[in-house]
Amino acid sequence: MKKFSLLPALMLLATGLYAELPPRAYEDMRNNSPEYLEIKVLKVSKGLCIACTRQSVEVEAEVLKTVRSAAGLKPGDGILVKYSHYRPRRRWAGPRSVPILKKGTICPAFLRQSADGKYFEPAAGGASFEPSR
Repeated sequence: MKKFSLLPALMLLATGLYAELPPRAYEDMRNNSPEYLEIKVLKVSKGLCIACTRQSVEVEAEVLKTVRSAAGLKPGDGILVKYSHYRPRRRWAGPRSVPILKKGTICPAFLRQSADGKYFEPAAGGASFEPSR
């Protein structure tokens, strides 16, 4: 009877869980996001992060253009976007982290409204603030 080692199987499984998503997956998430806006970043607040891997980010932004909005947003509306920025360790192979936006940036925003309706969250992972291709 052959012996089966569980370790190689677990290593393969764990490696697959953190693989980068294919470009088509990001495009699908952008296409299915309830909110597709162009925003101007007015203020960025970051949580304290010295040796952490996740940093909380809050962005106050003005809607400049609405392509689609399930929440009924219009140009001129102010929104709050909350998310976590992942600071990967060296040799990280995994999904792209949502970038920390900079004040004054004008960019597309693929978002979804939070469950309580008080703020918005990135709907396309690390591609939530990148233009569609």
